[in-house]
Amino acid sequence: MTARSGKFHSFLKKMITRHRKKRYQGIKQLSSGRSFIRAIVIMLECWIMQEKISWDFQYAKTQSPIERKLYNLLKQKGYRLKTQVPCGKYFIDIAIPRYKLAIECDGKAYHSSPEQKRHDERKNRYLRKNGWSVLRFSGSDINSRLGSCLSRIENKLKAS
Repeated sequence: MTARSGKFHSFLKKMITRHRKKRYQGIKQLSSGRSFIRAIVIMLECWIMQEKISWDFQYAKTQSPIERKLYNLLKQKGYRLKTQVPCGKYFIDIAIPRYKLAIECDGKAYHSSPEQKRHDERKNRYLRKNGWSVLRFSGSDINSRLGSCLSRIENKLKAS
């Protein structure tokens, strides 16, 4: 066994031992095929780059690069986040549950058709009816004006 794979093995062993009680919950969260594959890719990237793996099931459930970018920024700012939070038949991309703030990340591919825009409006109404404040950001906003997105989020939280 090489030093690198030995490190990886001991890391996994520690994680399993340390989080045995939480393991079932983690497996349940990764039960969808996409989340599981994404988690494996993240783990491999960290191993290859010899970075410490800080396992974050919420990060693993993000579904797009723009969600991950915004999630990372908010996490660095110290917010407690949840991803893919169920609310009725909908799922919230990123939620700050303490403030009941739902953050939706709209990539061009899935949110530009008239039909999808109507769906997004129905989702907004449903979330608001159930006590959530909703902020939507386009992919181009997140990719080129991330600071502005953060300001809008922080202003919304201050107003809460």
